[in-house]
Amino acid sequence: MQATAARFRAGGNLTVNGSIITNGADLLLSAGDTGATSPNAAAVLAIASGIVNVTNGGGLGDVTLRNRGSGGIALTNSTLTLGSGTLAFDTAGALTIAGSTGNGGTLSALGTTRTLGATGNNSFSNVTLDMDYALPGGRDLDLGTAFTITAGNTLRLQGNAANARLLTNTNGMTIG
Repeated sequence: MQATAARFRAGGNLTVNGSIITNGADLLLSAGDTGATSPNAAAVLAIASGIVNVTNGGGLGDVTLRNRGSGGIALTNSTLTLGSGTLAFDTAGALTIAGSTGNGGTLSALGTTRTLGATGNNSFSNVTLDMDYALPGGRDLDLGTAFTITAGNTLRLQGNAANARLLTNTNGMTIG
C-alpha cells in the first residue's frame, strides 16, 4: 500500500501482511473504530511480516496505528524503516512487538497504554523511544549503534530464571 494521505478505519480486526510506505503524508490505520458501522469492541490491529517505511517523516509521513477495541496492537516479524518519521501507537489494549527490526525514527505512544512489551527478540538502530519498553526475561534487544529514550520514559529489564539482555554493536555505547 503506498499512500500520500490516507485514513483507514475498520470496525473489526485490521491485519497488514505487506508493505506500508508513506512519502510526505500521514497515515492512520484504525481498528475497532467507532466511526465504522459496527465497531467490534475486541478488535485487534496486527502488522505481521510487514514493512513500515516512512519517507519525509517528521510530521509529514508519520504512521499512526490506532485500536479503539480492547484487542491491542501487535507487530510481529516486521521491518520498521522510519527515517526521521514517527510510528505512533494509540490503544488501551496490549501493545506488543516480536521478531522485529527498527531503523531510525521515533516509536511513540498516544493512548493509555504507554508500554511496548517485547514478546520476542527485537533490534533497534538509531531509534528514539518516546514511550516505555518492557523486555522480559529470556528476550534480547539489540540496540545497534545508537538508542535514545526521551525524558520520562523507561526501558525495563524484567529478569527471571532467564535473563533479559541488551546487545550493542559498539563498545561504550551511550543510551540516553
